[in-house]
Amino acid sequence: MYFLILNKTGLIKHYATVVLISLAITVLAGCFPGYQSTHEQGNVLKPSDISQLQVGITRREVQNLLGRPAVKDPFHKYRWDYIYDYRASSEGASLQILSLFFDNEILVKIEHKTNISEETSS
Repeated sequence: MYFLILNKTGLIKHYATVVLISLAITVLAGCFPGYQSTHEQGNVLKPSDISQLQVGITRREVQNLLGRPAVKDPFHKYRWDYIYDYRASSEGASLQILSLFFDNEILVKIEHKTNISEETSS
C-alpha cells in the first residue's frame, strides 16, 4: 500500500535510497576479511624424518620414512619430490621442497629447500 501513496518523484527517491543502502552494504561486506583457515597440503616433512635420510638407503626405506612422494615425474623416474605447503592467516606461508635422486634403487642425492617465497614458487 505504501507504494500506491508515493508519487513518481517519491518512488524514485525510495528506490535510489534502497539501491544506495544495498551498495553500501555490499562494499562494506567486501572489506571484511572473513574466516581464513589454516591450509596444509602435501607431505608433512618433519625435521626428525629428514635428518634420518642418508645417501645410500633404498627407495623402500625412503618410502617407509616419508611415505609416497607428492610428485613422481615420468620423465625423471630417478627423482622423487616431496612438497609441503603450510598457510596460516596469522603466521604467513611456508613452502618446502625435498627432492631425492636415485641411481636405480639407491638414494644418491638430497636437495631440501625451505621457506620458499611466493615469487620463486610461481
